[in-house]
Amino acid sequence: RLSPSNKLIFRNTLTHDSDKETRVFSGYDGGIDGEIKSERLRYIERGLMSSSLEGEHALAKLGNSLFRWQMTYSRSSRDEPDLREVIRGKLPDGRYSYLALSNSAQRFFNKLEDRIYEPLAEFAKPFYKGSFTGIIKVGYRGTFRERDFQARRFRFIPQRSSTLNLFLPSDQLLAKENIRPDGFQLIEFTRATDTYVADMDVHAGYAMLDLALGGRWRIVGGVRIEDADIKVTTLDPLVPNATPSVASLVNRDPMPAVNVIYALTPRQNLRFSYSATVTRPDFRELSPFDFNNVQGGFVTQGNPDLVRGTIDNYDARWEAFAGGGVLAASFFAKKFVDPIEVTILPANDLRQGFINAKGAFNIGFELEARRNLSFLSQRLREFSVSGNFTFVDSNIEIRPEDAYLLTSKERPLLGQSRYIYNVNTEWTRPKWRSNARFFVNWVSRRITDVGTFALPDIYQEANTYIDFTYNYTLDEKAKWVLKFNAENLADNHYHWTQSGITQRSYRLGRTFTVGVSYTIF
Repeated sequence: RLSPSNKLIFRNTLTHDSDKETRVFSGYDGGIDGEIKSERLRYIERGLMSSSLEGEHALAKLGNSLFRWQMTYSRSSRDEPDLREVIRGKLPDGRYSYLALSNSAQRFFNKLEDRIYEPLAEFAKPFYKGSFTGIIKVGYRGTFRERDFQARRFRFIPQRSSTLNLFLPSDQLLAKENIRPDGFQLIEFTRATDTYVADMDVHAGYAMLDLALGGRWRIVGGVRIEDADIKVTTLDPLVPNATPSVASLVNRDPMPAVNVIYALTPRQNLRFSYSATVTRPDFRELSPFDFNNVQGGFVTQGNPDLVRGTIDNYDARWEAFAGGGVLAASFFAKKFVDPIEVTILPANDLRQGFINAKGAFNIGFELEARRNLSFLSQRLREFSVSGNFTFVDSNIEIRPEDAYLLTSKERPLLGQSRYIYNVNTEWTRPKWRSNARFFVNWVSRRITDVGTFALPDIYQEANTYIDFTYNYTLDEKAKWVLKFNAENLADNHYHWTQSGITQRSYRLGRTFTVGVSYTIF
């Protein structure tokens, strides 16, 4: 703090982690007869650094106004230096032989780096007029994002004159002595879409009014205008003079918002709100680069012709507060224009891409409750329960020119479940410096891939997610905290169906982690 009216804040976050994976799995691939086995070695390194400098300045001579500014710089990276995979096919005698597929005996290298710059300047001034009090706020926020992505692909290909024993284990099959003119030869298979650079510039100006009308009414409203310029250029890394694939989006979007609150009683409110938002495609969705994470799974391919979507949000909410708890009921509606959806692409392999639907409309309600259990018995005062239930009726609207392409003419929006509920039970005992939480989340079936050319839609079936956390503070100053997490206690069976037939399924298993954190300041 420079003075009572001036403050500077510096924040910095640095994380770095890596995963090393050895995976062997067997199953079926729609483009290959018989059972296959995949052996994969993978190492991924990730980094994230974020730094921000923020200033707050109280301006007493300007009617107790507040000027706030902030500059944030973030950099993230993902490096996968050498993915190696060998795919084998099962023979009638039970043995597995090397298969010469496009990604068998491959070595795949890729690296991604993101840089984000975010300046902000904001001025807020309170005012008083009769029984009216309020705050006027105006500001600017910029978001400037850059991305570089490069990938290289190589394969060991057995020569026709080869006398290699294709039944050998992978470490022996691809041993140094087998890399020779009449054995395996290393060939580059980098694709013309394996490198892209991307930029996004967003300038946003906004104004807001928070007005208390005296008595029971309060209105918060404003408008935000965003100018967005997105450009993704996909390059052939091996042909410098080749014509690149360019995706470009330039939009100006005014986004108004208003929230009206009426106090029925000191402990009950009615809220009515409207807001407009936008959804922009990610860089990855705009580049035709493609890759599959699992043999037999989908190859995902971007679409340079995507456009940004818009959403109009309408909400009405009743809420009551009593005994430290909350009881609320909400009614909502959302109107989508040009929502982005994942579709199944017609191809020899399993391939998915992205398209813009014409629109969609969601309508539904949500019930929410949170309460300490001391009202049942003082013995339960350390326990509290919260939960919510959501019902959504969703309908998609397709363009006439897409009617021949999409299999289902009437269906919900991609990823929208009809029913969702969450229950959270929390126990806190300050004397023991302990806190525990038990989470249960249930989601009904939902579309994950939209069917095309008579291929049915793919649904992920309903599932229940159960997690548990426990935190124990080791010292009285609460600087050292011991943490235990248990995830996926139900060992969920992730299951997708297509026209009632299993399309894919798997279990991830349970995850248990123990850690210690220390707070410096």
